[in-house]
Amino acid sequence: WIGTDAFDKKAPIEDPAFRESFYSQITPSSVAGFYSTHPDRALGLLDRAARQGFSLRPEYLGNFEERSGRSPGAQSATFDVWSSLRANFPSKSLAGLTFVLGMAALGGFVVWKRCGTLEAKMLAELFLLLVAMSALEFAVVCLGGGALDTVKHLFAFNLMVDMGAIMAASYVAYWWSKVVN
Repeated sequence: WIGTDAFDKKAPIEDPAFRESFYSQITPSSVAGFYSTHPDRALGLLDRAARQGFSLRPEYLGNFEERSGRSPGAQSATFDVWSSLRANFPSKSLAGLTFVLGMAALGGFVVWKRCGTLEAKMLAELFLLLVAMSALEFAVVCLGGGALDTVKHLFAFNLMVDMGAIMAASYVAYWWSKVVN
């Protein structure tokens, strides 16, 4: 069944005998074992997923009703500024994603070291936790679910990245206001 997925009409996913056979052999630990002995496959899958990692709107799904007269898959551009910025983000590889998350973690650590109050340290720790959770979510989703519907499956990853970006922008604005005044 190589080259098919669960949504392929030919896939035997609904056949009880197939399900029993498949799920008795394929478990989360067997998938983890496979990727640990085939790191090139794991890295290739993560790199393919990273190309779409910051996208919020699947290209193959539209957001107009059929009666609107728009072509299937047509997407509205009315409120797409943030989606477009994210989709055009320059890190379109696993190396780029790793660099972005690594720089965010480094920045969060530097801020944490410089914080003078418990509250500020806790905010920096929350930011670092979001960065770590984002990285873990990306890896689990991609290695656990493959590259099928990556944009939809990375919703929580993208939500955490957005929350981290808001926290970082807020800190930069706060720091800038201190420098100017």
